[in-house]
Amino acid sequence: MAQKMNKYGLKRNIPTHIKREIRKRCGFGCVRCGFGWYDYEHFDPDYCDATEHNPNKMTLLCMSCNQKRNRGILSRESVIEANKNPKCLEEGFANEQFDYGSSPIEVIIGECRFINCQHILCINNEPILTIKNPEEENDTFLLSGKFFNSEGIKIFEIKNNQWFGDINNWDIECVGKKIKIKENESTNTLTIRQEPPHSFIIEKIDMFYKNARIVLDRNILKIMTSDGQKIKTEATLLSTGIVGANIGIDIKDDSIGLFIV
Repeated sequence: MAQKMNKYGLKRNIPTHIKREIRKRCGFGCVRCGFGWYDYEHFDPDYCDATEHNPNKMTLLCMSCNQKRNRGILSRESVIEANKNPKCLEEGFANEQFDYGSSPIEVIIGECRFINCQHILCINNEPILTIKNPEEENDTFLLSGKFFNSEGIKIFEIKNNQWFGDINNWDIECVGKKIKIKENESTNTLTIRQEPPHSFIIEKIDMFYKNARIVLDRNILKIMTSDGQKIKTEATLLSTGIVGANIGIDIKDDSIGLFIV
């Protein structure tokens, strides 16, 4: 299929390195409202009159702000001002809302499935990934979680279905239903995907927290604990299904427990 282009022959496909430069400068979210699902927007000039993909003349707008711009109810001047002072840089994070309903959330980590579990993951008695049941009928289930990189630095957090991505990350890229976080150009630390309204999927993770290392690669989930010098416990999980448990995976310094009800 031929790629669309404007009257100057500029294709819509933006080079990867330019996208990343725009994301980093804008704080990985809409420059006006900070929302983490975004589009790349030419503003000086608009795409129809652009002759190049110049990152200094492009910005990030969420779907709502982008529609306002396309309909002419958001001015070019307002976009320029927002681009000078991106909302995410002001707040320190990009954020958005996950869409979950009144049916139990299924959490999938590689080939491990957790259904109707209160705490999917605990590390040394601290809940890391949890689901809260609705308080009233027809309310939504609430997902919360904390994610760290391979050095133990928090990079991503979910609080009651709202996610927050720290702007200090090397990169946060939202593509389709996926959120990808990288520590550097070659290291993909976390990739998650939402399948609304019921599924939360972790496709990639390399996380260290409280002496526990959790690595998912090629659908193989590996968990290790150490005392800083040597590995104390380790486990490999394949095709695991946990339903109705209080704690799905319980990691302690000297043990790794599953199916704890």
